[in-house]
Amino acid sequence: GLLGYMDCARELDAQAKEKQIDSATVYVAVGSMGTYLGLYCGLKAIQSNLKLVGIAVMPFDMEKLKAYFKQAKEEYGFDFDGDFHIETGYIGKGYNEPEPRVREAIYTMARHEGILLDPCYTGKMFAGVLSMIKEKKIKLGRQVILMHTGGMPGLYTKAHRLKFEHELKDQIIVVK
Repeated sequence: GLLGYMDCARELDAQAKEKQIDSATVYVAVGSMGTYLGLYCGLKAIQSNLKLVGIAVMPFDMEKLKAYFKQAKEEYGFDFDGDFHIETGYIGKGYNEPEPRVREAIYTMARHEGILLDPCYTGKMFAGVLSMIKEKKIKLGRQVILMHTGGMPGLYTKAHRLKFEHELKDQIIVVK
């Protein structure tokens, strides 16, 4: 994951420059840490102006991230230090546990942008971002980039699917 997301960081930086949002903050879900650390190292290596904030989707261990970073530095010869920003206050019930606030975030994104988020990673990250906006940790008008890392099949796991179906059943209209 780390190497793939280092490449992703270069592409993301180029696209942000093209769109003139190269001082935006990128938000990404943090689970096993490979995505976050790959983006972090990639953005640092190219001296990008993009800022990176991880939103933990499961219990987070900073010492584990530091050890992973140390290993990456040794392996790839990075000459920068780790100044990580991980938000840990939005984990909720735990890893992949169905939660109303996450489903509401998924509904919001789907209704406004037509983008489906998963209930384990990107939905939980977006729920965290929405909370951060309400808490004024993210100021209105600030440029943000939300990293969608996939996971859509999680929408169809039984525990999540049943909650979605129950909440949405009165809003479904079948046209004949």
